[in-house]
Amino acid sequence: MVFQPPKTIATQTNRKSDPDYQRAIPLIKAAKCEEALPLFEKALQKPSPHVYTKADYLLCLVWTEAYEKASQYYLRNEKDLSGVSYATRHLARAFYEVIKIQFKKNPTPIIMVQIIPTAPKKNLCP
Repeated sequence: MVFQPPKTIATQTNRKSDPDYQRAIPLIKAAKCEEALPLFEKALQKPSPHVYTKADYLLCLVWTEAYEKASQYYLRNEKDLSGVSYATRHLARAFYEVIKIQFKKNPTPIIMVQIIPTAPKKNLCP
């Protein structure tokens, strides 16, 4: 199932950004994410791409069902993308689909654990 892009995506963009990015926006609005991906990839090769270029590229990956690639891209760019709420919302779908695919390959229970660092406690053992 391919998600239809939200009609408000252009309101999230930087209007003075890369021309390739600007050409990709109408394609996203027209639900032509496959065609927008090469434009995003070209824009991302330039120095210091805007965070919304990264976020919208991620959305296109999710909408074209490139879930593994979307998950990996997010993890490589988490510092920038974690502040873009619409990107993290859609990314949940990518992570869900990756886990679902892995479960189909190996139907043993999957346990996901996040390790949260805490301050060391003193005298845990007497």
